[in-house]
Amino acid sequence: MAVSMADAPPSSSDFDAFGPFLRDYTTMARVLAAARNFSSPIHIGSGDAALSGPVRVADEAALLLGIASVGLEVRGANTSTAWFVEWLESRSLNVGAILAEQTERARASRVSTDGQVFPSDTVRDRVLPAAAEVSRMTVGRERADVRHLLFVLLSQPPGRFGPFKELATDVELHAARRTIVKHLESSREEGEDLAAWERLVDHPPTGDPVTDRSPDSGASETPESNAPRESVGTLSDAPALVDALGRQAFAEVLATRVKQVYETLRSGKLGTDSAFILHIDGPWGSGKSSILNFLKENLEHSQPQWLIVEFNAWRNQQRSPAWWPIISHVWTTVQRQSWLKFPKARLVWMRWNMRMRWVPLVVSTLSLLALGALVWTTYATEKLPEGLDQLAKIALGLGGLAGLVWTGTRNLMLGSKSAAELYVQSSAEPYRPIIRLYERLIRAIDSPVAVFIDDIDRCDSSYVIDLLEGIQTLLRTAPVVYVVAGDRKWICSSFEKRYVDFCGDIGMPGRPLGYLFLDKVFQLSTAIPRLSTLRQAAYWKRLLETGQDADETREQMHRLEVKAERDLAGKTSHEDIQKEIDRTEEGSLERETIRAAAAKQITSPEAIRAAEHRLQPLAGLLEPNPRSMKRLVNAYGLNHARAFLEGRTVAVEALARWTIIELRWPILADYLATNWSDFAAGTLTTGQFPEGIRALLADADVKEVFGGADEPSRLTVETLAPILE
Repeated sequence: MAVSMADAPPSSSDFDAFGPFLRDYTTMARVLAAARNFSSPIHIGSGDAALSGPVRVADEAALLLGIASVGLEVRGANTSTAWFVEWLESRSLNVGAILAEQTERARASRVSTDGQVFPSDTVRDRVLPAAAEVSRMTVGRERADVRHLLFVLLSQPPGRFGPFKELATDVELHAARRTIVKHLESSREEGEDLAAWERLVDHPPTGDPVTDRSPDSGASETPESNAPRESVGTLSDAPALVDALGRQAFAEVLATRVKQVYETLRSGKLGTDSAFILHIDGPWGSGKSSILNFLKENLEHSQPQWLIVEFNAWRNQQRSPAWWPIISHVWTTVQRQSWLKFPKARLVWMRWNMRMRWVPLVVSTLSLLALGALVWTTYATEKLPEGLDQLAKIALGLGGLAGLVWTGTRNLMLGSKSAAELYVQSSAEPYRPIIRLYERLIRAIDSPVAVFIDDIDRCDSSYVIDLLEGIQTLLRTAPVVYVVAGDRKWICSSFEKRYVDFCGDIGMPGRPLGYLFLDKVFQLSTAIPRLSTLRQAAYWKRLLETGQDADETREQMHRLEVKAERDLAGKTSHEDIQKEIDRTEEGSLERETIRAAAAKQITSPEAIRAAEHRLQPLAGLLEPNPRSMKRLVNAYGLNHARAFLEGRTVAVEALARWTIIELRWPILADYLATNWSDFAAGTLTTGQFPEGIRALLADADVKEVFGGADEPSRLTVETLAPILE
């Protein structure tokens, strides 16, 4: 028995939620519609009312069930959905019975299958990008078909296959992938690269940068091998091992900076601009969401306890104005807390609702009654003295009309999009009541508030600009720390696309218009620590060695952390901290631990003051404005922390000069960092650089920052190597 497609008709809106990964065509629409029947519902609070209807989250199991459901309906056809059903039945599985059982469970629980389907975090961050990668490798398209999606689903670590879990072994999944490729050999479409498919059978991408292996890496293991396959699936969540990648430690560094910033916001030293926006830069899949999770955990367990508002920009980009959902998310987060928490904030929101909804409702009711009375007086006032009946009609008419107009203007802000646009056009300060609400709500919470904005680099460029400019211009007066995780290049390109007419006139050499906007929007920007091949290999080795006894490893890590903090106590200079690191064994767990402690120590208030004193001689290399020195100190501190976490032994002066290059000429910094290996090896000379890069290197200001031949702290291939390699 197949799932009835009538229960969940295909909807093109599903493709909005699955982003730029899947091809929008009939079969994929049917798969997503069927997957809705097996997806998990999520409950949306009143603050998220703009997400119309129910919302459902599809994980790997739901997608596999959706593919099987469609395949059962087209059994025998030459399609990937039918191939999947054929393979399942060859393993003695009754696919129809399984689907019927899963459907009956949903119906028995009285859970509606309506609503747009969103991918789960794992599907969004791993499965979909990997499916698009398979499509690019095999057929040269940027978006995946059902066969690419199925292939990646059959490549995930065991344990994510729901009712098909008995087949979720390495041998069985390898056989399933082989079956897909055999079918493709007989039904290949034009441009299909079968050789690429063959390589992917043994080395499929999973979307996990740690577990993915290159087909050319020389690995020879196959499912038939007696040697056990290594999988990080059941070990990667061990908390004591996360620091080896520098993610949790880096989150602690950011938490320290966020707490310092909040104290500044609360003191009022920033004047009317009470908000602070921190940017975490990194491409897709680099671990930005993980850092946000660790940062949230740190802040929620600190004193005072923070209220963390998680805002997914990608899932809210259809809402207008772009910044309004942030306010509703703050209120929704407050609602999720105990009724004993944030009573003042609840009172603020209740008064807002009464004033903007209930009072207008009462007034409109009275106005309608007044207009009804006007109609009645038309016939019932003939006995009143002459002139008094006309006066009564005029009074009732004007009163009713005024009530309706007042009610309309109050409800327009919370009504339809067209009504809101009309209200905005007709009011001198249309958003001022909402901004006052936000200010009162934040202050009534009476706890530090941080808004985490993720997936902004999946959004349309117009929405990116509207959201960031809305925060910068309309929400800046409330003491909130905004943490925006997104690819810097994506955000820069969004600004340049919006203001394309000004790009040629306003941009600066080495810093185009998009980067100028970033400097204005973000008070502090930092890239996540890079994961070198050596560190990845060391982490993988230690993960396999210690995964069987995580409790013992956690105890060992705790002892090492206590020792590292004791050894680094009171040390604020790079040299003193580096000496403590050098005393530990290279590649040891102790060294990884003390590096994490060093990253936190170098961004402590005492170390920052020491850095300001040490960087003072470089002030002449900065732009002549009051913000430049503070920006250098902040950026240098985070770069220094990243260097410790990445296991780099850098020279302080060289790192400071390089930080200035990143701040003043980001295009030059990006180019050198991207092409550093070839340049350092001598295969790429400055004469081969693009004309714009050569012009920057010839600029007098750039040369001054790089330093003259007689300056011991100048930037050279030798001093830059530890920073860029």
